[in-house]
Amino acid sequence: MIFESNVPRVILWICAAWAAVVCSAPPFTATQEITGNDIYSLCGHGDTLWMVTKLGANFTFATSDSLIWQGYKTDSLNGAIGFGDGAALLCMRAGIQNITAEKAVYANRLWLHKHSSGTDKVIDPGFTKADSLSAISASADFSAIDVAWSRGSFWSACLDGGLLRITGSGDSALAIFPGSKKWFQPSLFTNGAFSGISKASFPDTLQRVVSVKVQDTSAASTLLWVATPEKLRKFIPRDTAWDSVTSSLSDSKLSFKHYRQVYVAPDRDSLRLFAAMTIRNQGAQSDTIGFFAFDNNKNAWTMVLNNLDSPPAVTFGQNGELYVVWGNQIHLYKDTTMTIALRINGDVFQKRMTLAGAGAYPDHINDILFLNHPGADASFWIASSTNSLPTSNGLFFSRGEKADEADTAAFHYVHRDKKITPGLRESYAFPGILNSAGPGKAVFAYNLSRSSKVTIRIFDWNMDLVKTIIKDRDRPAGNDRANGRSADAAEDSWDGTNTYGKRVAVGVYYYKITAQSGEHSFGKIIVAK
Repeated sequence: MIFESNVPRVILWICAAWAAVVCSAPPFTATQEITGNDIYSLCGHGDTLWMVTKLGANFTFATSDSLIWQGYKTDSLNGAIGFGDGAALLCMRAGIQNITAEKAVYANRLWLHKHSSGTDKVIDPGFTKADSLSAISASADFSAIDVAWSRGSFWSACLDGGLLRITGSGDSALAIFPGSKKWFQPSLFTNGAFSGISKASFPDTLQRVVSVKVQDTSAASTLLWVATPEKLRKFIPRDTAWDSVTSSLSDSKLSFKHYRQVYVAPDRDSLRLFAAMTIRNQGAQSDTIGFFAFDNNKNAWTMVLNNLDSPPAVTFGQNGELYVVWGNQIHLYKDTTMTIALRINGDVFQKRMTLAGAGAYPDHINDILFLNHPGADASFWIASSTNSLPTSNGLFFSRGEKADEADTAAFHYVHRDKKITPGLRESYAFPGILNSAGPGKAVFAYNLSRSSKVTIRIFDWNMDLVKTIIKDRDRPAGNDRANGRSADAAEDSWDGTNTYGKRVAVGVYYYKITAQSGEHSFGKIIVAK
């Protein structure tokens, strides 16, 4: 990376001298399938989409006719990811490094993948270099929890380590604390009284860097928004210039406690700044989380959403749209007159979502991403997870996203089938819960050890026959098929009706899959209101 021309030469020298990069082979296993249906975060630009799952990370080129996935299997990622200039930076879960029997610190490593060369690099920034661990407080946490990209550099919020800058090649890194003009090598963190911070006050949890965003990736000079629990600052790295933003709230009945996350509309001339904050309502006994928009005219924050359990997932459309996840629903706002006005409520969006995956709706939405493809239609992506299987989770997306309340385009569902042991020793119905009044259906998944004729029947709680789904239908051995399934999804499904076509009552039902080969399997389906 080439730093801006007016960065002090001493910083250039420090950067060139930085050698705390580990270039060992990444502890990951390459794969061409989605690594897991529990998807926690999304990132991308143009036609490239990255996602972090419970079991690894994947990327695809989202404008292709069919999604061809590549990625790595690993359980070491914490969900934070940044992408830019054909490279992705992913943060690995914090590991505890013991100093003594009484002291330990949280450290982290970063994983850099470059598309152009297809290379991977594991980076250790060096905050917990072995010969300086004894000087670090037991409660220090250097976990990287947020990543942004701008002009050839990745910027990471490293909690007690400040704001970390890593070159796009991953060959050098510098760090700086909010409000400071002093850059330092992470490996020399403990030198010079914690690089300008008093040892007596370190770690100061109110100075932790909890979020970082880039205002405009195409701007001539990088401009970052850096949040600590106590303050939100605008930062220009070229001049090491910091400017604080007021924490005043326009509603006098609300009091500010802490910043949790900052959100900035990318690649726009006008400032559109949002934040998630911990606040206290007047007369309330406990704090809550609110989502706020910054009002330039009032020079204060105006609340858009209140009583959130956690900072919401947010993404920006191409024409002033703002998407926010609230109550596991995705709400669309339009900012046409410098005010936030609700244009689509959760019910309307949910109606659109039911067009996907035979009525599948995600159990828990973790992240959303609007991709404005160059020379092609935009797409909208939804990452979700669940606490139980089988159920409706994974990745949803729409193509040609118009971001309008009249948009009735269906959301598609990307689902990686759960691997099933052959021999009908296990099976499942997807989804496992049907709506008693809905049009959905449960599709059976099973794997025969060899080709055979199959019968599927549904029984009620008293084991009385409710319906025969198929009888003596030829089905192949699952391992002889690409998806590892013997089932025919078009036929091997139940729509919640009995033999006479009437919808069954709410309750627990059982299915039995039997094959003439002697294999059989049982399972449960719930019909709920």
